This record gives sequence, structure tokens and C-alpha cells, in this order.
Amino acid sequence: MLNIIYIMIATSLKRTDMLINKALYSIYNQKNIDSKKIKIMIIDDNKDINEIENIKIQVKKLRKKLNWNDENIFNTTIIKNQKTKYHSGTGSWNTAIEIINNKIIDSFIAILDDDDHYADDYIKKLFEILDKKPKTIAIFSPLIWCSNNEKEILVLKKDDLTKEKFFIGNPGVQGSNMFFRAKILKEIDGFDEKLVSATDRDLMIRFIHYAIQNSLFYNIEILDKSYVFYNADNSNSISKNLEKKHLGLDVFYKKHKNNFSEEAYFKSLERAKGLFDYNKIHS
Repeated sequence: MLNIIYIMIATSLKRTDMLINKALYSIYNQKNIDSKKIKIMIIDDNKDINEIENIKIQVKKLRKKLNWNDENIFNTTIIKNQKTKYHSGTGSWNTAIEIINNKIIDSFIAILDDDDHYADDYIKKLFEILDKKPKTIAIFSPLIWCSNNEKEILVLKKDDLTKEKFFIGNPGVQGSNMFFRAKILKEIDGFDEKLVSATDRDLMIRFIHYAIQNSLFYNIEILDKSYVFYNADNSNSISKNLEKKHLGLDVFYKKHKNNFSEEAYFKSLERAKGLFDYNKIHS
């Protein structure tokens, strides 16, 4: 079975150095795979309109350093975000999802934040799962949480994939360890561009609902080890911008509160208060 994997990297806040030397390099450094089955889409969401040219230059420099003259080796495309801008990557991801789903071939989408990176055997593992289980609709890797030069493996089990757990908090799916069949993201309308935070939780609630309603939950796989490194030290992350975090949570609770129990709602609020000093009660 021919599987094409698209890897989407949304980039903003002039994090081009991290984009090139951490995120992109970790893709280029993947081992024992057919690189022509990998298509990389870098989506520029920088406010500086000139930064996209710098990204293109830096990508060319990296490819030249690796002595790659064939553009089909880890084919890399750099585009501008054509949808909602500066909303935690939602418009950028949806820009790429729309382009990918207009392709004829059935494909898969991996997401990588510009400050995170993959283990060098991650993509190989994804292909192995797809070869063995061609009906797979999503694969999730436990995260390796990197902070203050220390690493912690976050346990992720299939039992964690419930709508209520993602409403209360995030049991361990955060952008860079997301991997979906492309048409599934189209079916659930991609990312909600009204949200400036809690975007991953919102997507997972809708994805799990879709999988259950369509009897596809069995076709979700959890990897048995961690392959994705999450950078928890990024001072520019949404989680550390309390104003944006609060705005996102306002929309998140307005959207989902009535679909869950009062007990789950207050557990979620308690977590939001402890982590983000969020204390708004919603009617």
C-alpha cells in the first residue's frame, strides 16, 4: 500500500532558527524510510511579511549542507497561512489540510510544532503501523516532556482517549504527537479557528466523537514508546501567555460546557485555575 505522509509545521514569532535546526532537521534526519513518501509543508504565520523569504533561504542552506540536489528527497514546500492568522497555528494547519485533501491520493498528516522534534525512527514506526494495519485512522506517540535540560516521558494509553478527559484537561496529545488520516481531519472540519488556545483539546474531543459515532475507534493506535520531544521551555508558547490562554478557554467552555457533566466542568475549571489562574464561571 502506497502511503504518503504530509508533515505540517506552522511557524511564527520569528522562530526560524528553531524551525530549521530542531523541527525540520529532525525530519530530515529520519532513518530507514523512503524519503520520497514524505511531503513537508511549512506554513508561515509570521507577522513580518519578509520572514518567509528568510525561511526559504534557510531551508535551501540546510538542504545544501546535506548535499541534497533532488527536490523529491523530503520534498519541502513553504507557503503563507491563507486563513485566520496568529491563532495558535489553527489557520496555518487548516491552510495545509485543505491543500492536502485536494490531492487525489489518500494520505496521512503529521503535525510538528516549530520548536519540537522527532526521534530519528519515528516516521519508520508510523509506516510500520500503516503497513500492518491499513485501516488505521490515527496514531499517537507518548510525549517526551523536555524542560530545564530534564526529560520526562508522559504515559499515554488508549483509555486516556475519552472526550471527558480532554474536556477536563489534556491527557497527553499536543500537536506534535498528532497523526491522522487526512480525510478524517477534513470530516471533522479541521481546527477551530475561533480558538486561540485549547486547540488540541477541542480537536481531540471532536475527533473522538467522530471515531465513536462511525465505529472507527478500534482503528486508533498508541505507540508503545515515546518518539516525540515536546519543548516545554518555550517562553512564547500560548500556555505561558495567560491573556491568550484565558481568551481561548472562554471560547472552549462556551462551546463544550453543556456537553459534559457539572462534575467534569468544575474539575476542568479547577485545573485551569491552578495552571493558568483562570477563574471564570460560565452560565
